[in-house]
Amino acid sequence: MVDNQINPADSPSVPHDAGRSNEGSKGHNGLLPDQLQRPSEISNQDVDMVDSSQGATLDLTPNSTSACQQTVLDSTPSALKASAEPVSKEPQYHEQPYPPFARGNTIGDSVSVEERGRIWQNYKPDKYFLPNDAIEQDRLDFAHKSYSMILNLMKGADAYADPDDALSLAPITGDPPRVLDIGTGTGIWAIEYARRHPLSKVIGSDLSLIQPDVSAEVPNVSFVREDVEDEWIHDTSFDFIHLRLMFTCFINHKDVIQKAFDNLNPGGWIEYQDCSFNIDSDDNTHRGTALHQWGHLAIAGAAAKGRDIEAARKYKRYMEEIGFVDVVERPFKLFGNSWPRTQPEKTIGRFTEVSGKEVIRSVSAKLLGEGLGISENKLQEIVAQSQKDAVNRKIHFYWPGYVVYGRKPVDNRSVPQSE
Repeated sequence: MVDNQINPADSPSVPHDAGRSNEGSKGHNGLLPDQLQRPSEISNQDVDMVDSSQGATLDLTPNSTSACQQTVLDSTPSALKASAEPVSKEPQYHEQPYPPFARGNTIGDSVSVEERGRIWQNYKPDKYFLPNDAIEQDRLDFAHKSYSMILNLMKGADAYADPDDALSLAPITGDPPRVLDIGTGTGIWAIEYARRHPLSKVIGSDLSLIQPDVSAEVPNVSFVREDVEDEWIHDTSFDFIHLRLMFTCFINHKDVIQKAFDNLNPGGWIEYQDCSFNIDSDDNTHRGTALHQWGHLAIAGAAAKGRDIEAARKYKRYMEEIGFVDVVERPFKLFGNSWPRTQPEKTIGRFTEVSGKEVIRSVSAKLLGEGLGISENKLQEIVAQSQKDAVNRKIHFYWPGYVVYGRKPVDNRSVPQSE
């Protein structure tokens, strides 16, 4: 028996608004992941055009920040290429207020600390750069919906196929016996995977135990508190290891991939679904904006704290060097807001806008404040201007994304490490 394993029923349940700041409790406007509807009405009104300027410019030059290499996504599937050309008509969305998610009450983690009006995990202080409170938990669920729709498009499926959203791209058949979801967050991916694969035993691991109790409805999923950069706590190997949005989380990404290799059964699969703060656009409308500068500052701040948050573009190489075979990298564009004029790209952008705007606020304290020593007043200015850009439909930006998966050879050989 693993000492760290937690029965979800033992996790404290708190009201959904626990941990929210006054600002956060007002809620976001927009569609919820569990309320997505296929657009069916056409309106002559262009509901998304805004009159804001091209983008704010920060009065701040990143110190000791080299120009980041611009990500080139030449292999982006055609289904993910959006046009910013105006159209005379577009879908009218059925927007709803922002109630609690269907997954249930927000779960509070007893190993937490309050800083700057937010709740942060305190199991490994400063190991994770984002909070774990109600606002963050909702943000993670919005991100889940964005990624599910992206994966559906990449598989050539209907992006509105909920509740059959794609959860992975790796060519896995049947129900893999043991599945590990690293950095499970709210557990939304692990719970859904377990629900669809009843013969699989799914474990979600995270520094925070903020997952809901679904033991009665989905008995084949459980959650553990774990730092996967430490010695792994699991007593048996896995057949599928999934990681999403881990680019800010690890000091040594390659070491985590090596640990995954060592803890996979021969023939088992690993899959990353990740992105980058190196914000881009196809028409250069992002250049010179506060948002663009924020991305560079975030990368520099992470480096100052010992993190390479541009690691996602290296996952494929790391996997191949460690010994994974059949490694595939699928770049994609995670549209930053609803600037695309086509569907379903516009809806993906709507979900990403909620998640992205919040992550700018949440992560800046650690990366820009602590990492670069930017004053609180200046930090608030940067965040406000960057968030304004993040919702500006005239800035046709996206977060460069990558899905990378590979298989452990059946003969169980690992390439000798040169490092």
